[in-house]
Amino acid sequence: MLTLNDLAEAQANGTYNPKQLPVESVEFSKVNHETVLKEFYDTDGEKTGEIRLELGADGVYIQFDCDCIDALPYCQAQCCALIGTAVLPDELLEFNYPVDVSPESEVEITMKRSADGFCKCLNRESRTCNIYENRPNTCKTFHCTRGAEVRGWKLSNRVHRQSFL
Repeated sequence: MLTLNDLAEAQANGTYNPKQLPVESVEFSKVNHETVLKEFYDTDGEKTGEIRLELGADGVYIQFDCDCIDALPYCQAQCCALIGTAVLPDELLEFNYPVDVSPESEVEITMKRSADGFCKCLNRESRTCNIYENRPNTCKTFHCTRGAEVRGWKLSNRVHRQSFL
């Protein structure tokens, strides 16, 4: 049986001549880092938005460039689970929102949450807001894409690369 010492000696004196392995040409398919799930067009046929998946090194993200109502089947109202949805005191004078008041927190008045972590005003069956027409300003101004530097909602924590450090 060939030992590591025998192999090292054969390499050193030039007597080690292994057969060349046949190399096959293999074509790898291109990996799409973005997949468009749905596109939206106006009545003139101009593209007005899209919903897409983006594959990153740390997971899969869903990105929206469309109206909120169009995104709901994909996002399942994830924005309604964000912690700390602020309500302004002036809004409470006009509407009777279900709120928590906490003088210890940075945001003193926030929308109440159910045990599942979602806003009390979210209809669990339709995943739509029960007070949509009169929702707080925080909800009205929120957009789930949240700017170019933010990648959208993370769908998967799957690790695509591993580090051995």
